Amino acid sequence: QGGVGLGAEVERVVAHLDMDCFYCQVEHRRLSIPSEVPLAVQQWSGLIAINYAARAKGVKRGMTVSEARKVCRDLRCVHVELIGDGGASVGQDTPRDKAKVTLRRYRQASAEVMSVFAQAVGHQSMQRTSIDEAYLDLTYLVRKRLADPKYQTPTLEAALSFTHVYGGEEVEEEKAR
Repeated sequence: QGGVGLGAEVERVVAHLDMDCFYCQVEHRRLSIPSEVPLAVQQWSGLIAINYAARAKGVKRGMTVSEARKVCRDLRCVHVELIGDGGASVGQDTPRDKAKVTLRRYRQASAEVMSVFAQAVGHQSMQRTSIDEAYLDLTYLVRKRLADPKYQTPTLEAALSFTHVYGGEEVEEEKAR
């Protein structure tokens, strides 16, 4: 069957959510960097995440930091967190044989976002597929909304009558002028 309707006609409604530039978004928030600042997350000398502002200036994932700075002089690079033998954070100047990469700050941010998704649809209706992706089964929410009488209107005019787009106070005030 197929199509959207009430009851049995709705088989499953599933949304795939992929948080683009996720590592960059985490760093924007963590370091209070405005989103219009070209930003890349680096792991050693390579770039593993690029924000939209940097992409617009020609920076690409996989470039080295020096290659990227040739095409975007104002590129801000943030190194993924490094930890030493005891698990404590160490600086990016620590030799590679004395440090290893940890993604804990990104995993923590991911857990926060996934928690919001789970609250919205319930844990049983969410499947996390990676640090920045999840599938949400929205079937119950769609069925609930479609069963609501205010959404069962025969015309667009009637469907919009309870919004500010049509029939709301703002529109009525405009008509009165």
